[in-house]
Amino acid sequence: MNKETDNEKLYKAVEAQRGFLSLCALYIILRGLYTFSEGKPSMTWLSVASYIALAIMLLFISVFTVKNQKDRLMYPNKTASAFTLISAVSIIGLLLYMFLNSTKLMTIDINTLESAEELGPEMMSGLSLVFYINAVLFLIDSVKVLQGKGYIHMGMIAALASMHLSFAYADILKNMDTAAGFVNRLSVSTVVVILESVIAVFCTLLYTKKHEKNA
Repeated sequence: MNKETDNEKLYKAVEAQRGFLSLCALYIILRGLYTFSEGKPSMTWLSVASYIALAIMLLFISVFTVKNQKDRLMYPNKTASAFTLISAVSIIGLLLYMFLNSTKLMTIDINTLESAEELGPEMMSGLSLVFYINAVLFLIDSVKVLQGKGYIHMGMIAALASMHLSFAYADILKNMDTAAGFVNRLSVSTVVVILESVIAVFCTLLYTKKHEKNA
């Protein structure tokens, strides 16, 4: 059998990236529409599936990012840095936002006070804003990759983390029964998403150094 040429390997890698990003984009759009609709609370299995989906997407982001380190000139570094900064700031802002609102919830009785009912829609609006900002950034760069004008980079990890934190918090908010239960589930979801993201970043940096040494 003839060995694959470098062009054939590159073509397969590009096609793999495009297929992966297409599935990610479809998932994000459908999950966002479902989560931030006025429908029923999300089911538990769907929330668990989101954590699994995030882990898979972050794994592939890490792999493709490492493989594209030698092609940095295909993508403006300033653009990638701005993308990463916006998504990272949105994560920090989201965490602070939820912390402040969780503090409010702990001081009221959600079963009796109207202020709790007013707080829910307000929090959902904030979550949807973070989701849509990061979804737009992620989809714009995904389109660039599909068009061959860009490549997958680590800024997408921050965007995925932001969107999935929004998913998780919205699901918890829709299924809220008590303030204490809300805070507990909020903490677990935050730890899971952040931990998955940190592992993805660590693996990317680790394999990038290994890739550069072998280059």
